Amino acid sequence: MTAHRLNLEEQKSGAAEEAESWERPVGLCGPRTSALPAPPCSLPAAVHNTASPRRQQVWGQDEEWEVLGPAGGWGAKVRGFPRKGSGAELSCGVPEVVLHLGSRRSGGPERSGSGCGKLETGNPYQAPEGGGEGGPTNPDRPGLRQHTMFLEKMARFILHQMPKARYSSLLNDFVESNYFVIDGDSLLVTCLGDKSFKRGQDLHFFYLVECYLVDLMRNGAQFAVIFFEDAECAYFPFHELLPLRTALILHLQHNTNIDVQTEISGCLSLEWELFLEERHPYFLIVSDEGLNDLQTHFFNFLIIHSWGTGVHVVLSSGQESDSLKLYAYVMQSTKRNQKFSKENQMMIQSAYKSLIQHLEEDKILALTSHFGHLRWEDMVEEACETIFLLRQLWPQGSDIRSVLCVTLCSLSLRRYHCFLENKKKTASDQETNVRQVDTDCSALQEVEDLCRLHCLSVAFLLRLPLPQRARTRVITSHWIENIQTFLKMKKWCEYFILRNISKFGSWNLNLKHLSDLNDEHLLKNIAFFYETENVQEIYLNLGDFIKRDYEHLWNSVSHLVKEFNVGKPFPLRTTAGYFLGKTSSPIQEISLENMPSLGFIPMTSAIIDMFLGDMLKDLPFLKSDDPVVTSLNKPKKSVVCFRLHTHTPLSDDYDMTKCHSDGVSISEKSRDSHYVNHQQKKMSDQRFYGKSLESVSAKVIVTQTSHPEEESSRKKTSHRLGLSLGTSPPPGSRAKGGQVSWPGQRPRLSLSTRIKRKTDPDTVPGHAILPLLRRLAPGTRSLGRGPGGLGSPASAKRDAPERFAKAGGSRQLGGTRPSSWSDLRSPNQMRITCWSQLLGKIPTIAQDTKPKTLTKKQIRRLICQEQKDELWDDLVSSIHKEMRENLNSGIKKLEDCLKSCSRIPEKLELEMVGLTVCFETWKEHCRGEGKISKDLSIAVHMMERIYSLLQRYKGFLLQQDYEFIAKCLKYLGFNDMANSLDPTLMTAKKKKKKDKYSIDIGPARFQLQYIGHCLMRDEREDLDPRVQEFIPDTWQRELLDVVDNNESAVVVAPTSSGKTYASYYCMEKVLKESDDGVVVYVAPTKALVGQVAATVQNRFTKMLPDDTALCGAYTPDYRCDALNCQVLVTVPACFEILLLAPHRQYWVERIRYVIFDEVHCLGGEIGGKYWERILVMIQCPFLVLSATISNPAHLTEWLKSVKQYWKQADKIMEEEFISEKKSGQRSNSLKDNLRINQSYEVRLVIYGERYNDLEKHICSVKHDDVSFDHYHPCTAVTTDYIEKYGFPCDLTLSPRESIQLYDTMVQVWNTWPRAQELDPEEFSLFKNKVFIKKLDARKYEEILKAELTSWVKNGNIRKAERVLENLSPESVSDSKDMVKMFPLLVEKLRKLNKLPAIVFGFRNGDLEEIAGSLCTFLEEKPESKSPLRTDECHSYDADIAKCLKKEKKINAKQNKINANDQEKTRKLERTLTYTAEHIDFLKNLKKIQEIPQDCTYGDVNALDTKSLKAVFERVESTRNGNKLKTLAQRGIGFHHNSMYFKEKEFVEILFAKGFIKVVTATGTLALGIHMPCKSVVFVQDSVYLDALNYRQMSGRAGRRGQDMLGDVYFFGIPLPKIERLMTSNVPELRGRFPLSTTLVLRLMLLASKKHNVNAKVLSVLKHSLLSYKQPKVTKMLKLYFLFSLQFLAKEGYLNQKGKPMRFAGLVARLCGHEPSNFIFVSFLEKGLFHKLCQPTRRGFPQNVVETLMLVLANLFGRKYIPAKSQDANFTFSQSKVILDELPEDFKAALQEYNLKVAKDFASFLLISSKLVNVKNKCRLPLSRIKFTGEEYEDSQLVSNLMNRREGRVAISPFACLSGNTDGNLLQPEIVNHVVLRTIGVNVMQAPVLWSQKIDNQGRRMPLSAYALDFYKHGSLTELTRDTGYSLSELCKNKDDNVVLAFRQLSKIFYEKLQKVQN
Repeated sequence: MTAHRLNLEEQKSGAAEEAESWERPVGLCGPRTSALPAPPCSLPAAVHNTASPRRQQVWGQDEEWEVLGPAGGWGAKVRGFPRKGSGAELSCGVPEVVLHLGSRRSGGPERSGSGCGKLETGNPYQAPEGGGEGGPTNPDRPGLRQHTMFLEKMARFILHQMPKARYSSLLNDFVESNYFVIDGDSLLVTCLGDKSFKRGQDLHFFYLVECYLVDLMRNGAQFAVIFFEDAECAYFPFHELLPLRTALILHLQHNTNIDVQTEISGCLSLEWELFLEERHPYFLIVSDEGLNDLQTHFFNFLIIHSWGTGVHVVLSSGQESDSLKLYAYVMQSTKRNQKFSKENQMMIQSAYKSLIQHLEEDKILALTSHFGHLRWEDMVEEACETIFLLRQLWPQGSDIRSVLCVTLCSLSLRRYHCFLENKKKTASDQETNVRQVDTDCSALQEVEDLCRLHCLSVAFLLRLPLPQRARTRVITSHWIENIQTFLKMKKWCEYFILRNISKFGSWNLNLKHLSDLNDEHLLKNIAFFYETENVQEIYLNLGDFIKRDYEHLWNSVSHLVKEFNVGKPFPLRTTAGYFLGKTSSPIQEISLENMPSLGFIPMTSAIIDMFLGDMLKDLPFLKSDDPVVTSLNKPKKSVVCFRLHTHTPLSDDYDMTKCHSDGVSISEKSRDSHYVNHQQKKMSDQRFYGKSLESVSAKVIVTQTSHPEEESSRKKTSHRLGLSLGTSPPPGSRAKGGQVSWPGQRPRLSLSTRIKRKTDPDTVPGHAILPLLRRLAPGTRSLGRGPGGLGSPASAKRDAPERFAKAGGSRQLGGTRPSSWSDLRSPNQMRITCWSQLLGKIPTIAQDTKPKTLTKKQIRRLICQEQKDELWDDLVSSIHKEMRENLNSGIKKLEDCLKSCSRIPEKLELEMVGLTVCFETWKEHCRGEGKISKDLSIAVHMMERIYSLLQRYKGFLLQQDYEFIAKCLKYLGFNDMANSLDPTLMTAKKKKKKDKYSIDIGPARFQLQYIGHCLMRDEREDLDPRVQEFIPDTWQRELLDVVDNNESAVVVAPTSSGKTYASYYCMEKVLKESDDGVVVYVAPTKALVGQVAATVQNRFTKMLPDDTALCGAYTPDYRCDALNCQVLVTVPACFEILLLAPHRQYWVERIRYVIFDEVHCLGGEIGGKYWERILVMIQCPFLVLSATISNPAHLTEWLKSVKQYWKQADKIMEEEFISEKKSGQRSNSLKDNLRINQSYEVRLVIYGERYNDLEKHICSVKHDDVSFDHYHPCTAVTTDYIEKYGFPCDLTLSPRESIQLYDTMVQVWNTWPRAQELDPEEFSLFKNKVFIKKLDARKYEEILKAELTSWVKNGNIRKAERVLENLSPESVSDSKDMVKMFPLLVEKLRKLNKLPAIVFGFRNGDLEEIAGSLCTFLEEKPESKSPLRTDECHSYDADIAKCLKKEKKINAKQNKINANDQEKTRKLERTLTYTAEHIDFLKNLKKIQEIPQDCTYGDVNALDTKSLKAVFERVESTRNGNKLKTLAQRGIGFHHNSMYFKEKEFVEILFAKGFIKVVTATGTLALGIHMPCKSVVFVQDSVYLDALNYRQMSGRAGRRGQDMLGDVYFFGIPLPKIERLMTSNVPELRGRFPLSTTLVLRLMLLASKKHNVNAKVLSVLKHSLLSYKQPKVTKMLKLYFLFSLQFLAKEGYLNQKGKPMRFAGLVARLCGHEPSNFIFVSFLEKGLFHKLCQPTRRGFPQNVVETLMLVLANLFGRKYIPAKSQDANFTFSQSKVILDELPEDFKAALQEYNLKVAKDFASFLLISSKLVNVKNKCRLPLSRIKFTGEEYEDSQLVSNLMNRREGRVAISPFACLSGNTDGNLLQPEIVNHVVLRTIGVNVMQAPVLWSQKIDNQGRRMPLSAYALDFYKHGSLTELTRDTGYSLSELCKNKDDNVVLAFRQLSKIFYEKLQKVQN
């Protein structure tokens, strides 16, 4: 190809033609769908440096450059470009004028606050007026000039949103359900900005990228990486990044499983819209700043567009990760952000188009400046031609490094040859040789030498292992300016080759090492050797293999270059010129002067020796004369005078927790009327709350193990008030026969006694068996009543046999006989089948009955019974009548009556009435409308009643009942089912007569499709004497056995399956054993603590000694009877406080059982560390409960290992105890009977079957109405998913869905071989059974899913895809206006009888808003009235009652004083008047309050007036009280974590009672809260809507015992999100890093105070879940334990014997604030606080208090904001956004502290690095590509270049390639990026607090100044209060200035807090 010159004038003249014909080339990113015109334009520019103090070193250079036109025109920020001397050359456009204005470190002008790169002069996007070296340019540049203002506006808008960004975890427990997208270019920019990375080290860059991605993937994240085609244009000014970006794309595509998308042109394209619609990512990870301002604008467009589409934005900068979580800044797509995007939609599109056009012009300029006349297509053609030639030369293929080396050298040499030829032709009449060196560029022979060196470096890459390369010398010299042109051209050629390499797919190319294509440091080393050291006559051989590889590469280059001769492989240098500039220190020296000496301080104690064991002998220790050791013995002077060696412990969090009875003694409590009244009110509220949650009668507990002397002393002990959470009777109660009776009440009988009396014919009264006799003998209701009639007990028993015979004679009863009447224990035990024993005993009873004269009391009782019978008759008649008029409403009323009815005979009668009416209705329907089309809903109602009768009342049905049921089945056409009940019922002739009533559907299909929710469950029928309320299942009995045997268990069962009952059984067992044993119930949330405490209060009653309560509660906000109760309900953090408190171990020894509810929170973001620690600290048995654990076996094995440890420890302690007791050293104590018969077994109990099925529905808006589409679970999976994983284990189908799946499979495959076999009527499990059971349907479901899986695996994938497509719901249109459409949704649910419902969302304000909109909707209904407010009615009622009570008291008092008082008559009349008004008001209150049924969702009759009044009074004075009461009147409520506990209880009580039917709630109702409902609705998508919360929330639907089916509705949730929710696996419980320095100190404190707690301390240290079966992790934790001991010893908190000293108690007291607690004490010891807190006569000046506040805000509760937000000019009148730095003296002290800790931590990392697996450290973390091998020792050159062995012990070898050494461990901002990842420790484990935090782009992140906000939330208030109290306890001088200053600060901000709240 002939080279010729095309000057810029010619280029401009043809710009228009090129713009029209230009098309984007087909390459790596695929074809461009819509090309934008890109007229080429030359833009001469200058490079200016801008400095910014907030920026740190990027690209390893000191400068930051900005590209400007001659008049300050358009700019492009360029950071870290290579320089020489005082100038640099820009890599884009024509040759430029370069100005170097200074170094970044020397300061410079700040960037504009807008972040748009606006300059001081000129328009930043205006083209230069005149031409430069390349001639005139286009003066218009219309795009960016016209949109400058909008780009600035958009940037400012984003900047002002950044301080609002939430720093939260991206990876929750169920990350699989939250799909997200990573912008590939943001990922590239973020990793390029890493401070540990040096330009030119490709392998280190790829290591950083893979580390970032693997941190996401190891937690199960699902994401895609998007590389937009348009984004490539932003890299044309950066020649070295184009091939790097291309190689990154290829590497991720070929060497990883990452989903990489490159086909999308831009963020405003149609492809991107379709992608978002199909995938619906929840958030997008994007960078807030690019390499220049133009790329930053591109990112801004991406952010704004994402907000507009509802996708949240996560900033790639400022991210941190630990072993389980990844934290980042989340900028949510709020309504304001969406509004901005919508309002500026047209401007956004126009500005984006102009930006891309501008970037396209840069591409043309960059190409022209280096390749002259060649267009883009020409370069693509040349690159492909070069690759093709090499393919012919190497047909067998090769490694990508060799291929790229040869093609790159040959193409770049040829293009550089053309470049020199063009320069030669343009010279003015001078004959020059091409090989001669030009004035501004190197000669061709020189670049040939450079290419030889490049080939040699590639030969090194092919042969040398990574550990050997990591020892390479670091050359600090830069490439000289003359070689820059060739280097840039070489990078462009590399880009074109990589971009088109994929076109040669058939060639056998090994793309494994795409990540290691270049090593610039290695190339510089080789160049430095041959131009500096080799000249000094140091000749070193290459080695045979390297020499052979090098010759092969260079000979191939020679073969491809035809235009000229490139020479032979040797000599490597044929010229004498220099490639590297001269510097004073060309080789970087490694400085390890500041590194500490490796060695631990010798320390000894029982804990240290037992934990470290034999490991101590292998560790380095310092000698006794070492300065570090000797300094420990020097006493430290402290300004604060504190107690030494005192046995009085500091107050801890328990002492500081609010308690109502603090400071009140027992005797004072009994005399304090206010306290007594308060406790009475609290007790009443608790009982009412607990009773509303479950209708369980309180069980009286009597201690079974009391000794005689204890019983006598108990009788002498006065009774407890019975007013706290304990439920002991008040004074005046009496105990009789072990039962407790209350004053004025009948003695309470046990439940078993009451049941026996109700069911035993020997004791049952006549009125109790009367309804039964009426059922047995129809017609008895009409017989006489009264003393002589059947209504009397005597006549009922006497006349029963005779009347029964008259009614029908002797009949055969169905079923079997019960063994004894004592088996009838509860209404749920319905399988006792015969009442013949009762009939047999009645004559005997009648004979023994003697005539007696009835008393008035008996007569009144009989009259009352008569009235009840009449009411019952009326009720049955009304139900019968309503069902006849409207079957559906009648059925609803029937079901409501069945729920409220408690007697079996009455329920049975109602069921028979319902069946009779349904049967009659069906016959009438079939005779009329049914002739044309039959309404199967009537038949469904019939079958539901039949199933209910046969399943619930089988033992009570008579022969006539069976005959009637069989008749109903015959009419429906189910002959086999009818014959199974009565084979002789119908003749063949009558069968034809019934054909017109048949439903014409097979019985199996009808049962599955229409009444699948009613299928009979396989439940046990044998009673368990331990359970009276119900018949437990087998797995529940196993749990009871566990408790009886004092064993432990891990229980995994679905929500609402009944696993909690074992907890109450465990409590009952401990309560019965003694009055000393304690059961601890650990709940995950404070809301659940209150509910469980109320439930326990309602379930149990026990008479206890003084100062002992039955139940106590302890949360961070409140405690009550925590240490003097037998059942403690608490949260994990509070329980840990008690377990680790040395002075509370006496209470710990009383613990008999611990129950852990919702233990899957162990892996949660908040509180997970506490769960793990308390699990290993408890010695007693435990129950671990959860519904969502995927690895329960692993958890059980871990807990078994812990229990075996405790078994050995208890044995040792028991031997020591016996030995000391015999020697008289220890007296009898509680320990004697502590763990009698304790078992150390841990069982795993798994139950996976839900009692109720769940069906899912999609809510869509069509024609301004809400419609429901059934969502089949199978549509959540794809054929690919089925092929890889099968069906998820918990993706179950209802029977109806199984039939739907079968029908679809038959429809898709007409010739399906197994169609007949799996037909419901022919299926083996159904064919031989009359009534299908739930288990049979489940087996049928599994067979269908297995068959569909076989379709996929056997080649019928297309058929399986069609099945899934046909099952999918129709396309739905979601409503954006949720508030408007939500009432329509609830109305639809009410019409379908799907209430009550819980509506789940995730933003408190939105939930309150939609609840209010629903209330407004009801109020605006035409039929709605304006009733008297409920609270007003109650107020009026209370006033009348109060007046009446007052008058009665006055009247009674006056009667005693003067019987003849003249006022008597008047007062009596007044009393009667009030009484009449009160009675009249109560009668009319219901009418006054009545709201039309259509205008409320609740049941106004659910609560009586008195109870309703009591509930409403609970929220009388709360913040949301009025709002909640208004909503409650309409049956609506809301529930979220910002409400007061009384407000939450208000909603929970009314919802449980049925007064409220619709509740909008957050996740507060997901964790264990007992609020079952019929339906669950999801109305809001969120990152917190993951698969864990989905399972917890949806599990609320379907109330066992009330609903046979639960429904889940999705409203506004994208279909892809629903699919991920249903297919994501439940989380695996994995351990986190278990230790911290403060925890080690707390453990040593505990061990020093108590002699018998060493086993507990060792259990915490030894049994972390992270180290279970991981010996190397165990060693690492031991080393970290030693590191913590070293630190504590050096700081003076421990001595060398492990004993606590000085401020150890204060540091432990602030355990929740590490490392701030250590720094705070350090400041205190240095006297900084005393120096600051200097008071005046009037106290402390305002500036002192503010400075003290500033110090505290810098230490505690630090909240960083994104670094980019500093560019915004925030103006607030009263507050600051960015927090000021510490005062200088505090800052200096902090730096001194940090340096000491950093050295110790570096020493720990160096020692820990010995545990690292050498193979793993040389492997890329994601692609797992190895760079290992035997070191190459055959080359003297290699040994010379790679001789740096020191300083590379704990540093990753990938990081060593960029020159990082062990000395970098002292730089906290890069430690996590350079340290060996296989160590498993990051800088977050070091107790350091750096004053400045640097993000991963090298920018300083400021602290947020939100001190007042802290006080609003109580965090800082508690801190100052606790610190002040702790210091006052330590300080002998109570008037110490620091103590007084803290108290004043706390007081001031408390007052401000009160002012703000009020």
